[in-house]
Amino acid sequence: MSSAGGSSYQSFTSISYGAGGGGGAQPHVYQSSSSTQVGPNGLRETRQTEKDSRSGVQKIQIGHHIGERGHIIGKSKNVRTGDQEETQEYVNIEEEQAPEFNQEWMQQAGSSGSASRSRRPAAIMPSHPYDKPQHRHHHHHRHQPTDKDDQ
Repeated sequence: MSSAGGSSYQSFTSISYGAGGGGGAQPHVYQSSSSTQVGPNGLRETRQTEKDSRSGVQKIQIGHHIGERGHIIGKSKNVRTGDQEETQEYVNIEEEQAPEFNQEWMQQAGSSGSASRSRRPAAIMPSHPYDKPQHRHHHHHRHQPTDKDDQ
């Protein structure tokens, strides 16, 4: 099934100030965005970002999808503590199939003119989580800062 390409983008920003008249109070800023680019033959790239000044956490997920299959990579970092986490989600593929899937996605994206700017596979959540049940695998990797990372 072939479909025309398209894209969508959503963004949200919230700025709030704490009670009390102290001029030194920092505002709380929360930002999130999501975008989806759709190419022919079920090719899709999704991106989600989130930034929260209160918690210090910044997150990004980029997903590459072909039809019902997908590979999603997520990264988060706490700018206050230096803690980092990477997650990988496999939708209807096995972990060992990911390199072949990523190569297939890049080839199709390149031939359709909608190639990703990054050479690394990306990540995001499926557009329709209520569709058919999907086979998913999650892997989490954490990085704890070393003493030299501390300030």
